[in-house]
Amino acid sequence: MKNLFYFSHLNVIGGTEQFFAYLVEKYKAKDITIVYKTGDPKQIRRLKKWAPVVKFDGTRLTCEKAFFCYNADIRTFVDAKEYNLILHADYKSMVEKGQIPSNANIFSEPFDHYYGVSQLVCDSWEAITGKEAELVYNPFVQKPPKKIFKLVYCGRLTAEKGADLTKKFIKRLADRGIDFQLFVYSNVKVFGEKNVTYLDTRLDAGQFLNPDNFDYLIVFSDNEGYCYSLVQALSNGLPCLVTPCPVFKEIGVNKENSIMLDFKGSNVDDVIDKMLARPKGEVKYTPKNDTWGKVLAPGKSTYKAHTVAIQALQEYLDVELNETIKTGEIYDVTPERAKRIVDEFGYARYVEET
Repeated sequence: MKNLFYFSHLNVIGGTEQFFAYLVEKYKAKDITIVYKTGDPKQIRRLKKWAPVVKFDGTRLTCEKAFFCYNADIRTFVDAKEYNLILHADYKSMVEKGQIPSNANIFSEPFDHYYGVSQLVCDSWEAITGKEAELVYNPFVQKPPKKIFKLVYCGRLTAEKGADLTKKFIKRLADRGIDFQLFVYSNVKVFGEKNVTYLDTRLDAGQFLNPDNFDYLIVFSDNEGYCYSLVQALSNGLPCLVTPCPVFKEIGVNKENSIMLDFKGSNVDDVIDKMLARPKGEVKYTPKNDTWGKVLAPGKSTYKAHTVAIQALQEYLDVELNETIKTGEIYDVTPERAKRIVDEFGYARYVEET
């Protein structure tokens, strides 16, 4: 064994974990062995593609160079020509913040070399210990960027609104190994998948259905008389994944702004392939003009609103509504209650009308 790297806890995510992954991949031609005490199976499998990964069991280990991360609690079991400590943290800051004691063993235990992953780390180490550290930087392997498809559903999650077909669709995405996240604006939760995020129902959800936030809106309904979420999304330039609901064609759905899944989902792979191949960009759409102005009886309204809009500056319980108001939420209250919430308690601010 030429180079032994020891880290007691190999977690699945974190800077040190990435250090090992890049190290063994970039320097796979070198004789590197990773030794650990506890570890996440996914991280271990990843590292084993490039280098041996050994769980420490108390057996003596012999190597030319031993590299320890954070601590060297197995050092007495390692016979090496050279003992080295890799510095991954700003120890000076950690001591000042009380995150590690100033008399920790790591500061006094002697090593042949100290390697810092940034100049800040080297300077910090020298300030704490008076020992010089050599700058090495972390290894890095540039890889092609990956795409996470951000899908959104906005509406009631019922069978006629496409809940079952949506479930089938996202299951097929997962089966094909396609990275995605489904965001759901709804008042019920029917999907148990881990890559589904439920968002609070809100009256302005339609304004978030745009290409800056999502890649596609899912509308797999089998029965619609109109469809506000579809019109809102297309008006904002967001392409949609739809079913052949008769009304969709009437309100302007076409092959340029949407991809169609049949009611049985039999062409799901074709829809996914088109979704993957479609270039990023807004779609063009003009909503239908309503004629309610002609239907309503003539005459001006004399109504004056008896509420004002306020925006919460912090989370608080509205005792009148008996519900928790979240930071940033905008809602209407009477002028009298607004005065108390805004002026007396300072929980919210007035929203200026535009």
